[in-house]
Amino acid sequence: MSLFSRSKGNQRAMAQAKGEFEKILDAIKEDKRVDRALRSRIAFRTRSHIDQTFIEGAKKAEIYDHLCLQAIAQGETKPEPPEPALFKVIKTNTGNFFAYLPKEPANKVFLLGGLYQTMEISGEKAIEKVQAIADEIWEELGVAQSLECLRFLAAELGLEDQEEDTAEQTG
Repeated sequence: MSLFSRSKGNQRAMAQAKGEFEKILDAIKEDKRVDRALRSRIAFRTRSHIDQTFIEGAKKAEIYDHLCLQAIAQGETKPEPPEPALFKVIKTNTGNFFAYLPKEPANKVFLLGGLYQTMEISGEKAIEKVQAIADEIWEELGVAQSLECLRFLAAELGLEDQEEDTAEQTG
């Protein structure tokens, strides 16, 4: 019974996450004012979702490639390619929340994670492409400042240090 009620609670929380995201988009389209705190909260959760979706794409691409090789070796058909989750649990200082990312950008970020994992694109190119997707989302949400995605990857690749060095030299 506890599992069932938790599932119902999750469904309500996911519906709320999607509703808040879409509420902001609708308000922006209709040129209505949107609570700045809500917009910021959704933007930060969306950034976390984008990062998690990229990681999910990388992990699932590796598994999918392995399953495809097994299927080919055994003369079987390839399995269906994996798809990203549109809802992610985001952990914050004030608790855990669901974040929603629409299917199209989620699929693009997921695919880029896979391409990075299989070394079909560089880390720099992955960051650049994911940031372009994120910037479109920030614009749709009416977020004044671009939120940087895949910071963990930039740090891992040593790109953050290069940006800081360039800023110091030009400043």
